[in-house]
Amino acid sequence: MADELYRELHAVKDSAGFGMKPLKKGDAVIMAKGIVYSFDEMGKMKRIRMAHFRMHDEKMAKFAHA
Repeated sequence: MADELYRELHAVKDSAGFGMKPLKKGDAVIMAKGIVYSFDEMGKMKRIRMAHFRMHDEKMAKFAHA
């Protein structure tokens, strides 16, 4: 089974060491991830693999931090 995960992260405070880029309070990082799920013979989830698919412009944010 495969899936695409839309992930939207909003900074609640300044973070110089976020990883991808320094963030200021209110900044958003929006990305899409590709996910592949593997199942065993009994139908139980055996393995999950996730890979970065693409970054989106933060102006596309669907959710706003309250």
